[in-house]
Amino acid sequence: MVLIIGAAQFGAYADRALTAAFAADLQAAFTLNDAELGMLHGTAVIIPYAAGMIGASLCLRAVRPFLVMGLSVLAWSLAAAGFALATSYGELLVARMMLGFTQAAFAPAALSILALSSHPRPPVAISAMTTGSATGRSGGLLIGGALLLFAVSLEAVALEPWRVASLAMVAPNVLLALVLLGKSRLRVPFNAVASGRLVPTLRGLARAPVVHASYFVVAAAAIVIVQAGGAWAPTVLYRDFGLDVAESAMAVGLIVLVAAPLGHLSAGWLSARRPEDQRWPHAPILVGLGTTLAAAIALAAASSLAGAALALAAFCAGGGFAAAAALIGLQPMFPAEQRFTANTLFLSSVTLVGYGVGPLLTGLLSDRLGHDELRLALLLVTAGALIVAALAGLIGRQSLRSGRTDRVSACSGG
Repeated sequence: MVLIIGAAQFGAYADRALTAAFAADLQAAFTLNDAELGMLHGTAVIIPYAAGMIGASLCLRAVRPFLVMGLSVLAWSLAAAGFALATSYGELLVARMMLGFTQAAFAPAALSILALSSHPRPPVAISAMTTGSATGRSGGLLIGGALLLFAVSLEAVALEPWRVASLAMVAPNVLLALVLLGKSRLRVPFNAVASGRLVPTLRGLARAPVVHASYFVVAAAAIVIVQAGGAWAPTVLYRDFGLDVAESAMAVGLIVLVAAPLGHLSAGWLSARRPEDQRWPHAPILVGLGTTLAAAIALAAASSLAGAALALAAFCAGGGFAAAAALIGLQPMFPAEQRFTANTLFLSSVTLVGYGVGPLLTGLLSDRLGHDELRLALLLVTAGALIVAALAGLIGRQSLRSGRTDRVSACSGG
């Protein structure tokens, strides 16, 4: 089950990452500015995704989860094919919106299955799960870049190389959908953990609103930074360091493949060593974000491809550490029977903010500063998100030390 779910998660994030791999070709084909490209990278996907994910999480209690996952993968494969065949910017937007909406049902169904399993070291298991998103992003860039090179070599093909590469990504997804649908007769019992307990979860949030709100802000800032870097890193190498579209996508894919899992798994390992320390759960996220700021400064100052690659590796590792730490730190805030709903609300909301704001804001700043100032735009987004996160973290720490809650797990009775 875990391998199948992991493969589908890889495919979902790979499909989302394709616009980063094909960014320069998309801009040339449709005469897009950076803001419009930023919309395709994140906002168009994540708004329908977040809304659909919350709705799906409340309607899955009596449905076979493998059937839901199989239909979801099949539907987003059709959306990906629509993107590859789009003839206008409006059609690209609609296809990306459909991609987000059709992917929304997958996560709640997968969480319903995973909630029934146990692991002796939960932080390690969670970090392993979040690593799937990072490898999916790197896979999308690597596979997209390789397919671009292959498509360019097919001179007889009438379609542009980016369209051929996009269509080639559909076939593995359809195969995976058939595997999931083949298991659709399996019934997975939905216990209390996986049945969705919205009202008790909301009551838990209300018991310590400052702590939970500040934690959300810090976590959302982490996703803003991660998604901004992930969406624009290939374009940075393409514009500033002489790589072509395929080479820049593959280079960033390799960097993410090594550095991001290192950050995710490090967060899980460190959290597992100190599972009782919940005095300030915001701290590990802020440590990871501090690393991304240092890396963004180094990237902005880099004068060589090697220096830029090292800076991007540090950026990915710090972002991966922060993203995994955010999900790990959330778990002790809620008792076991509330974690499914809490995780769904948390993931949908921080993903909405991170995907919706990070890539788009970076594109807007790049347009305002100038076409050649993309690295500066990324640095400004990173620094701004870290400042907001640091202020929220300090507010959360003060609330925890004020006597209203002396442990995070006390926030909701855990």
